[in-house]
Amino acid sequence: MTKDWGPDGLNLHCFQYLFIHFMSFNENASANDYLQKGLDCLAGKNYEEAIRLFNKALEFNGKAESIEASRISKKNIDAVDFAEISKNKQIRLEQNFSVFYHRGIAFLAINNKEQAIRSFTSAIKLKPDSPESIFQRAKIYQGIIGYKYKEALIDYTRVIELEPDNFEAFFNRASCHSNGGAYKNIVEDLSKAIELKPDYLPAYYERAQAFQY
Repeated sequence: MTKDWGPDGLNLHCFQYLFIHFMSFNENASANDYLQKGLDCLAGKNYEEAIRLFNKALEFNGKAESIEASRISKKNIDAVDFAEISKNKQIRLEQNFSVFYHRGIAFLAINNKEQAIRSFTSAIKLKPDSPESIFQRAKIYQGIIGYKYKEALIDYTRVIELEPDNFEAFFNRASCHSNGGAYKNIVEDLSKAIELKPDYLPAYYERAQAFQY
């Protein structure tokens, strides 16, 4: 009987099994490939392609999540399998956080602020203590048409809680206070920004303006 052979003399059926087995254990690596290619496109300012690749990474991880959820539901996994599933879940969380954050940057670059906010919000849901995601969302809230100062104020305050030495958060929060007329808070935030970064001239200018009221 004639046998089908694959690369390096492997029986074709054996080769197919090994290939499928290999791919099943490299789902995270494949998602990471999309993430890394997306980051390359983002760095090269190819924002639309970066967004497409980031979406592929999320799609890939979503499928992997479904597969592992199905495994868990069967209730016949041992401790080793459970440890592997937990590890893979943490890897996907880190990947998805990076995807959402950088996809937000890409959307912001093409002035799609609504989608940028959604992406940063998704990143924050995965890592609530992520100051970079909260800061980016706050800047969008502060600058969008209609001025969502209240939302921006909340986000900047959270950034300051996480990073008390973030002078930009203090500086930006000052302008959010101004919408409500809280000039004492404006001066306090600008003074703190100056304390943290004495050579930041815009803070001096804005504080001088506030003193006039």
